[in-house]
Amino acid sequence: MKLSIIIATYFYHERDKKISRLLEALLPQIDHTNDIELVIVSNGKSSFQYSKLDNHLEKKNFSLLKKKIEVLEVKIIHDPVAGLSRARNTGISSAKGEVVAFLDDDVVPCENYVPKLLAAYSDTDALCVGGSVYLFENEIIYPSWYSDYFKRFVVPPIFPESRLVIRSPFYIIGACMSFKAEVFMNYGIFDLDLARVGKKLLSGEDIEMVLRLPQERVYIEPEVFVHTDVNIERLIFSFYISRLFWQGVSDAIISYKLPGMQLYDFPEIKVTKGALSFILIKLIRGRFKEFVCAVSRFAGYQLTCLKLK
Repeated sequence: MKLSIIIATYFYHERDKKISRLLEALLPQIDHTNDIELVIVSNGKSSFQYSKLDNHLEKKNFSLLKKKIEVLEVKIIHDPVAGLSRARNTGISSAKGEVVAFLDDDVVPCENYVPKLLAAYSDTDALCVGGSVYLFENEIIYPSWYSDYFKRFVVPPIFPESRLVIRSPFYIIGACMSFKAEVFMNYGIFDLDLARVGKKLLSGEDIEMVLRLPQERVYIEPEVFVHTDVNIERLIFSFYISRLFWQGVSDAIISYKLPGMQLYDFPEIKVTKGALSFILIKLIRGRFKEFVCAVSRFAGYQLTCLKLK
């Protein structure tokens, strides 16, 4: 089964270091096969230059990367227009695999990422397989206010102990997800209306994509997992006021496009007694920052729903 792995990236200060960390874990898994291709899509004004990784990668892995590029088993594509969804779609158009996987450029995949992912497709009728995403907890000093309420907008708070068909409260995010290539022909590609660009912190194009599929053919495989960091800006309260507002906007767009679908936390944002209780309880219990962000998300959702009517 041929596999294409797409890594969307854009320029930021530690990009070369982070991608090198990812490749150190991934390259040994694709060394002795030509059935796996790696597609690196760099978008935005600054293109990605693999030669800059020479100072970060082990010598053997840099040599392997160079060899794979020469035989087109690693492709590097530059798209000058920014946007995560656009970058992923660009990668899809170039991918040749029967299975197309996506990894964020700042993750570190587990040592059996490739074989475990392919096994999940071989063993099931899956159209989509998502994996677990964990934080490098030992590297993080959380502020005192940083509760699980905020953390779940970085990574999902819980994953199953074994492979299963997706169901609440579990969900899949783009940092570690994959699809059969036929999905893009039958159900479309990532929705640019949910693309995060600049200060418009839209999100959910990964969740919206998964929600289009027959849910009985969507699996979570916890043995396919990655680790990632928390960007320092995501430990600043003001970031979450904006982030949660745009989360509400994104939720409204998904709800509008897929009216029959329900996100697991929709009761927090719809005009119901449950949503109002959810918000007010945070204020009563003195969780002021959670209260402000819950109101921000609620406002983003409701205002966008009015706009879309």
